[in-house]
Amino acid sequence: MLKEHTMYSLQNLFIIIYLTLCIKMSSNVIFSVLQVLPTQFGTYLSHNICQDIVLCGDSGDNQTFNIVVRNNNIITTCLGPSWNVFCRRNKFRPDCTVRFKFALHNCYVCHVYRISM
Repeated sequence: MLKEHTMYSLQNLFIIIYLTLCIKMSSNVIFSVLQVLPTQFGTYLSHNICQDIVLCGDSGDNQTFNIVVRNNNIITTCLGPSWNVFCRRNKFRPDCTVRFKFALHNCYVCHVYRISM
């Protein structure tokens, strides 16, 4: 589920709105070259971002992914290729939950990190 969070800074008078999405990893997801995104998140990315997004992992790994829209009887949005390489570098494991978080003012860069084992 896509969630919106707001961060306020009264000192600098700015407001940052973040969108977050949590995905439960499975062995199919971790070893896949493409990451299929939930419908709501995929639709948001495909309508609001060009063709690429930079994912930043906690390992310091920054990798650019194509936003791929496929139409196999139903429209799906994916990140890839090399999703499996990003998972390996960031030590994502089956059954862990990963959070995608990006600020609406800079949605070309997304922080991706593990929130549970």
